[in-house]
Amino acid sequence: MTIFRWVPLILASVMVITRIARILELLTGPTTSDRIVAGAAIALIPVTVFTGLKLPMVANRLGATRELGSIRTQIAVGLLMVLAGMALFAPVLAPYDPIAFVDLTNARSLPPSLAHPFGTDQFSRDLLSRMIYGARVSLSIAVLAITLSITLGAAFGMLAGSVGGVLDGLLMRTVDAAVAVPRLVLLIVVLALWDRADMLTIILVLGLTGWFETSRLARAEVLSLRSRGFVDAARASGVRGVAVLGRHILPNIAAPLIVMATLGVGQLILVEAGLSFLGLGISPPTPSWGTIIRDGQNLLHTSPWITTIPGLAIVATVMTFSILGESVQAVLNPRANE
Repeated sequence: MTIFRWVPLILASVMVITRIARILELLTGPTTSDRIVAGAAIALIPVTVFTGLKLPMVANRLGATRELGSIRTQIAVGLLMVLAGMALFAPVLAPYDPIAFVDLTNARSLPPSLAHPFGTDQFSRDLLSRMIYGARVSLSIAVLAITLSITLGAAFGMLAGSVGGVLDGLLMRTVDAAVAVPRLVLLIVVLALWDRADMLTIILVLGLTGWFETSRLARAEVLSLRSRGFVDAARASGVRGVAVLGRHILPNIAAPLIVMATLGVGQLILVEAGLSFLGLGISPPTPSWGTIIRDGQNLLHTSPWITTIPGLAIVATVMTFSILGESVQAVLNPRANE
């Protein structure tokens, strides 16, 4: 658990040390959102020290030292912290404005160098800055969309499982009809109705088209729990309706929902990147990993770094959330520790 314990502190320290000049510049400037971000970067050190020291204790209490102490889980947690740091502290970490042209005459499609560690694109924009801000966009869309879909799916499934009868059948046949439509086709049709899709639109579209499987899972869990003894005891004590679902059933189905949400974040990052690549996602010049790949698709032979770097970032992110999902499932499943 040694690596797992000190990864947060190491990452936070490196971020503050390497960007201290930028942090001080933002702190001494006018009060803006960037200044708040800079102050949060400084405050991150004691928070990460406390977190790093407490994580092993939490793992021991959960009886999940083996799962949380594995090398691949530690690597996944480290990558997640890097991604979260990039998303949260983009104004501090980005060396350039992500949509600014550095030098259209002399800085177009430059290979990686000290001045531009990830190189530049065909419009002379710094690729590292666009990757950092793209992490903020991609992660924000994925996290908010999966939160919306899990909430809707859990509510719909719990309602169907609790009422039963004809209404249950009607609700689930509606879900079956929605699942029968390929999601990618549905997303393309819906997003094609907008000339320029903003972030809120994409979050709503992804969230409102991704809750069907969650509702099936929630309904199945409710059907298996509603006849249990503790639910009967709650009803006998006077607890009724929504209170039974919220106090007694929801906590018992939270584990599979959390696992589904963890795995879903990585899947939605991939979906959002695909939509942006097709021109149906985030509108230029706002950077996202999918739009960066799209910008460099015609320069793959001459400037491969423009597409390779965001492609590798997407692969690493999806793998990170897949590993974390498996680890969370092992921790929350009591049989995993037998």
